[in-house]
Amino acid sequence: MKVMGKAHEGICGAHQGGRKMCWLIRRHGPIQQAPSVPMNLVVKPWPFRRWAMDLIGKIYPASTKQHYFIIMATDYFTKWVEAKPVKSTTSQEIIAFIEE
Repeated sequence: MKVMGKAHEGICGAHQGGRKMCWLIRRHGPIQQAPSVPMNLVVKPWPFRRWAMDLIGKIYPASTKQHYFIIMATDYFTKWVEAKPVKSTTSQEIIAFIEE
């Protein structure tokens, strides 16, 4: 800090190359440890009750049974994953997957 201070104040003159020195002092100066604003707690009523569903496709080449898509669901609490290959993405296929 002493060397950077001297370079910024006197040795390099009044801001000759000052942008670089100012940036160096800001970059390597004291670091603020506390957040600038208080943190707010976010409370979920069911923190582990989360799941996601994804549709992967169209896959080329198709499988040997002509499946072009994969429907996948994940339960984040139990880490349970279900996947099913399908030939088309009709609403009946997706409803049947969810019901299973």
